[in-house]
Amino acid sequence: MEKDKNKKEAKKLSTKAKRTLLKTFQCALTQIRVFQDAYDLKDDDVLKSIAQCSGGVLGKGSSCGVVFSGALSLAMLMDSKLSEWKTEDEVKLHALIKDYINWWHEKYGTTLCRERVKLNLWKRRGVMGVLLPQNLYRCLSHTSKAMKHLYSIKDTLPEIDSSQFSGFSNSFHCARTVFEEVRKSTSVGSPHLERISVALDGGIGLQGGACGAIAGAIMAISLHSGVNYMESGMLKNMRAFYKSAKRQRKMKPSDSNDVFVGGRKIIEGFLERTGTLECKDITNTTFNNWKEFQQFGASSEECKELIDFCAKEAINFISNSESENSTK
Repeated sequence: MEKDKNKKEAKKLSTKAKRTLLKTFQCALTQIRVFQDAYDLKDDDVLKSIAQCSGGVLGKGSSCGVVFSGALSLAMLMDSKLSEWKTEDEVKLHALIKDYINWWHEKYGTTLCRERVKLNLWKRRGVMGVLLPQNLYRCLSHTSKAMKHLYSIKDTLPEIDSSQFSGFSNSFHCARTVFEEVRKSTSVGSPHLERISVALDGGIGLQGGACGAIAGAIMAISLHSGVNYMESGMLKNMRAFYKSAKRQRKMKPSDSNDVFVGGRKIIEGFLERTGTLECKDITNTTFNNWKEFQQFGASSEECKELIDFCAKEAINFISNSESENSTK
């Protein structure tokens, strides 16, 4: 009886995920919104911030937006049960995310958007290619099946031997540090967003995908200058999706407070320093566990410099945007 009930609920959420994607055209937003509705966890800040991680971080082809949103959904579900994040909680979360990402690799071979869709979403042809039936069907299918898998693992928190973490503090974080610095300087952000952003450590759950620092920067400027696509209609969202490539391509000084243009500048500055958006390629390592990640982060000058760069660029974007708006 309980099994049938769970199967029915999983199918319901899966169908809603497809409908949400067709309305918003923002894959990263989809899972978050469905889980928010299903478990009464509404947070508009999360919705606004995550939207521009679609297409592999602002369309740049890194970790799929559904992978992003799945990881943050798991963190969001844990946050609803816990009063504070402890080391054990982070380790449990990362274990869940690893399960989720392993499922992606087994099912689809890769979590990288550019390898799945083989389209350049910074060009108009690439954006239009997403809307072709075979490509749209693929994204809808992957989103739907990912939702079912998330539902099946959401309560499977592993047992953790806390003694193995004695002497270590959870002091190093990628996206969370960027969010904290932005909030200190601009008041944009929230403690909730900072807590759940530990899901993005080490390239999403320590799995080497999109760097948490660049994700944090894009999410921060999206929270400030982006929109909540759930408040717009399907046709309006489709037009916004189509125009995003044009806005990224034809950058003008007057567009400096546009989230697509500003985001592209941050990403290009990041790529000049690293040549890649993926954590495993930046660090030339993979993290087997939380302790290795903490040890590496505490000693890595490159990671600290990239976090500092991302935080400063996000702060500059928000500050300049607010300054321009105040003079209009």
